[in-house]
Amino acid sequence: MQAFKALGFRSIEVAVPEEFIRYALAEGVVATESNRAMPQREEVDAFDAAADLEKFTLGDGDEDEEAEATAASFPAFERDVSAAIEALGGECAPKFTWSAPKDAVWVSAGNTMKCRNVDEVILLLKASDSVAHDLTDAYGACCDYEENAIANESEEERAIRENPSPVLTLREWFDLNPSMEFRCF
Repeated sequence: MQAFKALGFRSIEVAVPEEFIRYALAEGVVATESNRAMPQREEVDAFDAAADLEKFTLGDGDEDEEAEATAASFPAFERDVSAAIEALGGECAPKFTWSAPKDAVWVSAGNTMKCRNVDEVILLLKASDSVAHDLTDAYGACCDYEENAIANESEEERAIRENPSPVLTLREWFDLNPSMEFRCF
């Protein structure tokens, strides 16, 4: 394996905390204004801002049903991912335990898995069905898998129990022509 190390892409592994697994499996995405996953407008004029506010404000008036949505925060995980991205030259491709979030590229600004910051990595992982499958059903097809369901256990709790130490691998980004890709096992 060491003989081919110089020929492969550099990669850095980051441990994934339980809080992130819960967030990845939860419904919905909440992004703050400082989120860097999507391109930001340079200038917003007052007319556009007022029209957007009116258009996207809920008009029911029933505040009891409105959930107070807050963006999730994982400071240590975000710091580790940011440091890994910097160490890889500022651009990377994320890969969760078994799968890469290729099915979620529709949500990225460039329609690729290229990530330049932690917000883009989190958005891809959150939007990916492949990552959700890795967390919830990865062992289901194994012939020796026995589902030991605990009464009233949530999907998130089962995923944490069955995946005690998931890993996020960030690989150095290269623009490759998909028809020229090959893999060695």
